[in-house]
Amino acid sequence: MEIQAQRVALLADIHGNALALDAVLRDLDTVEVDAHVFMGDYFLFGPRPREVYERIAALAWPAIEGNTDRYIASPTFPVPFTDLREWYRSELGEDALEWSRALPFDLRVRSREGGDLLIVHATPTDIEDLLITEQDEWETHPLTTEAEAAGRLGDAAADLIVYGHIHYASNGVLDQRRLASIGSIGLPFDGDQRAAYAIAEWRDGAWGLEHRRVDYDHESVAREVRAQALPLCEPRAQRLDRAKPVPLRAR
Repeated sequence: MEIQAQRVALLADIHGNALALDAVLRDLDTVEVDAHVFMGDYFLFGPRPREVYERIAALAWPAIEGNTDRYIASPTFPVPFTDLREWYRSELGEDALEWSRALPFDLRVRSREGGDLLIVHATPTDIEDLLITEQDEWETHPLTTEAEAAGRLGDAAADLIVYGHIHYASNGVLDQRRLASIGSIGLPFDGDQRAAYAIAEWRDGAWGLEHRRVDYDHESVAREVRAQALPLCEPRAQRLDRAKPVPLRAR
């Protein structure tokens, strides 16, 4: 999938957090862009997956698949929280599941001058693997080595490869390719509870990123997660409280 734009809003990792998405959409009303792209992980873990789907469907902006979208849309995909998955499948309904199954893996944005931005959820070769050019403050994952990067990047070529998945902003160069991640709208993992998204702009012969943060009532979302009393409700709420990758342990 390919679109042309000079300035594009990038929205990743909503994770069923409709309040955070609404806050970002209000902020986007103040921003001039040529296009918008959703970068995966739309529903799982937050309290309002159906509301998130209805907003995305109404906007009809280009969207790609995230790993948790595959978890939900493919009931045989191995996950340690099958009971939780079934609740999301029921809440979303078949129209949302069909939409998820039809999502493309990646999207390319080409500027008028020909410079391209490659957008993926995790890496250009895999929907779950990791590209870590800068660690989070908890050193949750090790830095990606050059040898690992060569395999995870494959033959992907672009002025900039941008991804979500790790839930915090970073940038770097691996295997002689420029990489950047953007933060999460609904589940940030950088100690800052505000919703995060980014604006990519082609300027002076290169793609660059502006990272933006938006306040919303994250405490009410955490309370809602706890009140639903679904599997993993406490660690899921703690992730919102702390903006930290609290481990999920199935009961």
